[in-house]
Amino acid sequence: MHFIYELNRRFRAVRQSLGGDEGRQIYVLGLLFLLLMVLHVIAMMVFEEMTIGDSVWLTITTATTVGYGDYSAVSTGGRIATIVLMYLGGIFVLAQLGSLVFEMSAEKREQRLSGKLSLKVKDHIVVFGWRQEYVTDLIREIRCSLAPLHDAEIVIVSENETTLPGDLRKQKIRHVVGPYYDPETFEKAALQKASAIVVIPENEERSSDFLTIDLIERLQEQEVQAPVIAELLNADLIPQARRTGKAHVQLFNPNYPDMLARSVLAPGSESMFDEIIKDSRTEMVVLRLPIQSTAGKVRESVAGMATLLAVQLPDDTYALDPDEEDTLEDQALVFLVDTQPFDSDSAARRAIAERLQPLTASRE
Repeated sequence: MHFIYELNRRFRAVRQSLGGDEGRQIYVLGLLFLLLMVLHVIAMMVFEEMTIGDSVWLTITTATTVGYGDYSAVSTGGRIATIVLMYLGGIFVLAQLGSLVFEMSAEKREQRLSGKLSLKVKDHIVVFGWRQEYVTDLIREIRCSLAPLHDAEIVIVSENETTLPGDLRKQKIRHVVGPYYDPETFEKAALQKASAIVVIPENEERSSDFLTIDLIERLQEQEVQAPVIAELLNADLIPQARRTGKAHVQLFNPNYPDMLARSVLAPGSESMFDEIIKDSRTEMVVLRLPIQSTAGKVRESVAGMATLLAVQLPDDTYALDPDEEDTLEDQALVFLVDTQPFDSDSAARRAIAERLQPLTASRE
């Protein structure tokens, strides 16, 4: 037992002398194991007069402790060589290799879970900022879409070390931990290969907006090609953020992650949301007309004046963006209308109804 303990101590000392580079340790131990195998093959050919094929077979079955028993060393020299090279050397080195590989695998798994590893991804979505409920809802909205990026890999970047919840890990959502100002963080998240970059405020402090603007500038300095979609807490800072570079910026609303999802999947659409929310000239108009036609013909009739957003269903819910061939019959229709050319909302309603008159005449 003392001999085994001493052998183990010496192997540990050898590993320590190689430094903390586990890859190098595996390489050196692998070479040592191969050398022991070659020496044993030669010993079997010399002492046991075996062919090279039988010697290799005996060496492998001995080193892996399988031991079929179809071949074995019978001479004194062969047995001594097997004891020294395989039992004391080869098997012990193989055990050390297995232990080292297991430790390395466990360490990498821990690093991966804690967001410390560089990721080998491309055409992915990078989300800067970790707000668990909001980001979880954002991911769900993206996954439910039919847009090209709906199934893209998603990488979450956070300055604070965290472990993603299990439901996100099951969806193969990855994450990176590191300062937003550090180029190494950008490299670990593979920003140069991303298809979209999202920036959300990680907390409610006013400084979050300035960190977001600074991050947008850094992304521009790094010449990142992916569109940047950012959200700010303060609406007054949005013009400043938009001036910093090619960024799509909108107001953060914790209750509507679906608005951000639409902006990620269709960069530039945030300007339409701003218009709908802030511009009093843009209104949603609901009309119920005796109409029997298709959504495509309705769109054609009001082109240039209004946009068909949705139609009412029998259960009083609304179907957004109906297909061109969908049949409409006496249903409430929802239009998005720029009321500026009209004197009033009622004038806009009358104008739309007049445009749809050819589709309603027969029903009246």
